[in-house]
Amino acid sequence: LGSEIGNFIMLKVLDLSGNYIRSTVPSEIEYLTNLEEFDLSYNAFRGEINMNFTDAKNLKSMRIHSTNLQGSITGLEKSSQVRNFDREREKSRYIADCGFPSDFDEPIKCEECTICCNANKECEERFSEEKNLVFEALKDESSSIRYFVVIALFLAVIGFLFSLSIILPMKKSLSTEINKNVFKMAGEESVYNLLLGSNYFGWIIAVVVAIVQ
Repeated sequence: LGSEIGNFIMLKVLDLSGNYIRSTVPSEIEYLTNLEEFDLSYNAFRGEINMNFTDAKNLKSMRIHSTNLQGSITGLEKSSQVRNFDREREKSRYIADCGFPSDFDEPIKCEECTICCNANKECEERFSEEKNLVFEALKDESSSIRYFVVIALFLAVIGFLFSLSIILPMKKSLSTEINKNVFKMAGEESVYNLLLGSNYFGWIIAVVVAIVQ
């Protein structure tokens, strides 16, 4: 797919779907202002697609999903079909890989797309003026899990330090009250000798075990 495609300015239908094309997508496609149907789906393109369809006012259908592309698609709001999408829902479809999860760090950015597909080949309809609640929820859920893990770790550290502030002073007084004969009877290799002795490492182990349990 070369830049020469931009010379066909009267072209109304460009359907290259299902050809396993491995080239990049030429930006000259933006010159095709008379396009009504544009389909690049089910190919193996490389690189990014950055298209602005502001001048393609008659564009009724755009399918750029399952294409292995990144980038952004803008200008679809200029189409009269998008503005009347509530009344003529079945006449307009703007589909792209703009859903989560994605094969990349970020999916294709397409705020005006009416349908978003994700890496699992799942597609969800969304109106041009609304957010895609399904894919946004998936993204928010993963973010919530990360926040929960961070907060849990933070609280665990606070609890650990608080426990040390209480137990370590107790250790000093306790170790002087315990009869040394108890340690002799238990043996030098006994776990009680480690936890109740003067070894700070043993007390830290005891605190960690208590928090985990």
